[in-house]
Amino acid sequence: MKHANLCLLLIAMVTMTTFAQNIFRQGDAVQTPDGRTGKIESFKNQEMAKVRFGPGSNDTQYFMLTDLKKALGSTKEVFQVGDMVTSPSGPKGKEGRIESINGSTARIRYGPGKYEAYNDFLENLMSPKAAALQRDSEQQELKQKPIRAAFEDESRPFLGTLALTARAYDPKYKEAGGFTINAAVTARVRKDLEGLHAVCEKYPNLTSRPGADPNKIRENPAELCRMAEDPDGMTAKATGVVASQRGEMEIASWIKKMNDTMRLPEGRIKDDVQMLIYDRPQWEKTHMAALNTKYAGMGKATSPEVLAPLNVKADELKAKIDAEAPTRSWKQPPYSDAALEAMVRKAYPGNFPGVKVLKTGMTYTTWKAFDDTSYVGQAGDLRVYRVELDKNRYKNGRALVKLPNQPFCQMRDFSFQQTRTGAAYSAAKIFNLGTSGVFVQCP
Repeated sequence: MKHANLCLLLIAMVTMTTFAQNIFRQGDAVQTPDGRTGKIESFKNQEMAKVRFGPGSNDTQYFMLTDLKKALGSTKEVFQVGDMVTSPSGPKGKEGRIESINGSTARIRYGPGKYEAYNDFLENLMSPKAAALQRDSEQQELKQKPIRAAFEDESRPFLGTLALTARAYDPKYKEAGGFTINAAVTARVRKDLEGLHAVCEKYPNLTSRPGADPNKIRENPAELCRMAEDPDGMTAKATGVVASQRGEMEIASWIKKMNDTMRLPEGRIKDDVQMLIYDRPQWEKTHMAALNTKYAGMGKATSPEVLAPLNVKADELKAKIDAEAPTRSWKQPPYSDAALEAMVRKAYPGNFPGVKVLKTGMTYTTWKAFDDTSYVGQAGDLRVYRVELDKNRYKNGRALVKLPNQPFCQMRDFSFQQTRTGAAYSAAKIFNLGTSGVFVQCP
């Protein structure tokens, strides 16, 4: 008796699993164990479904099919007493007639016998026509499986191009990656698309497998083939789209530079950002050629729409400078070195045409020496370095300058370097004139 009950239990479990897998389709409205209602987006491993809660929502979750129920009102067909129907839970391959309907359930008679009538949920029922369509679909799927498998094998060598073309073909496909656009990449993409197109022509009428993720083009061969219909056109579109994305990233990097600048408490502005704000022609001459190459990829100029956020942020930073610069003034450094300061005054015009050097001073009274460490090699497990004591020494200072086309003066740091050879140091040379400045009111 126990063995008989165990067999019945196993049969019931298999029936429920098969039943659950048969009645659910992509797009079905379902109720989850926690009482929420969503729609089946895709299936995984023939035993789980990915449910999305709300159209356009990012709220998704996987559930076992056996834990899902069809949501009330999700039945695609409406039935009444007397209709012929089939049901996965009824006799296999038999049609029955609805004798009565009570709420969400119906009593279906499959034959004249006393025990040939069953109660079933309306949502589980299908009309003979719908059942025939489902059987036809299942037969078509059986035919498609070997064809699809052959297509996947033959198309696989050309799918590396998806990282560049999928998102350009349709933004919903997220299989794009980062690429440098050049002639070699473009040629490879075109060659892959041509190869994929040749494979597609051998396998017309391809369909996606049941439960395929609609957001992954690899799982949708028909979409793959549509993407490859025009290799030249798709190559141009893909390279243009990826180049545009890279250009937009370049614009974003400039906006980040300005955001970082605005967060600095001392108000220090780097030279390239100063150029963007106060000397746009020079900035465009220096940076727009590279930006156009990145953005357009096809020799076109960067559009005004792409530059608009850059202009807005530049105006915002300029307004911040206008507000804060008048609150700052030049602070004369405490030391001096006439020879070094003379060198600085002479050097500035060569680096900043049209500059006026108004004041200079030294922030170090003496030279500060630093050791130099260089890698020599490996000795067993040890890394060997050569250390030269007090190899270089430095002396720093600050200048007040006024650059053309700018409404304020600015404080800029500079430094000198001497290098020791033997017991003596070399003559002083300018190590740098700084790469940024702090805007202040002019004296």
